[in-house]
Amino acid sequence: MGILRMTCSAISLCALAASCRPAAMHHAERVPLDTSSIAVPYFSDSATDYLYKATLKFAGRDESGLLVIKRTGRDTYRAVLTTQFGNRLLDVQWTPTGYTVNFALPNLQKTFILNRLVADLRMMTGGTQPVSKEFAGTDGKWYVSGTRGQRMYFGLDNGGSLILVSRYGWMVEQASVRYGEVGIQGAAHLTMRHRRPRFTLELRRLGE
Repeated sequence: MGILRMTCSAISLCALAASCRPAAMHHAERVPLDTSSIAVPYFSDSATDYLYKATLKFAGRDESGLLVIKRTGRDTYRAVLTTQFGNRLLDVQWTPTGYTVNFALPNLQKTFILNRLVADLRMMTGGTQPVSKEFAGTDGKWYVSGTRGQRMYFGLDNGGSLILVSRYGWMVEQASVRYGEVGIQGAAHLTMRHRRPRFTLELRRLGE
């Protein structure tokens, strides 16, 4: 009976480990690592104001407007979310280790919400991350960064374009960003989702 229990436990742990990663990755197989790091390339030009139509879904509300993202330094960014009429909903600046809130709506003015929102914006806009594992499947490849306590998955399509970044903490997905309609001008459409608190930010490049 002891051996049976151990076998069942091992099978359960393997199944749990397999499920604690993006669904599209489940049929990918580990392959030799071909790089030591990966970067999100879509907001890297400091001379460009990245302007998107935006919809923020949070706390039972949908706030629509415009989002401008600007790389203001080597590792610093600023995002300003406004209504269609120019009224600010959120204005925040961040670095790899901290952030400054210039303005936020009252229902966003909670530290735990801002911490998570900025972490997701930081994940969406970039920075170079070291990677330790690589997986390949029929739809592209995946790179893995971090440890089980805080792990990042980077999904690339067969053309080598980054289409998904997903962050897991202790085998539970915390947040993800999907990049759509990727071309020479970057991603035309993005969807950022956070698990707890639950919110979604949908972006479409202005003029698309």
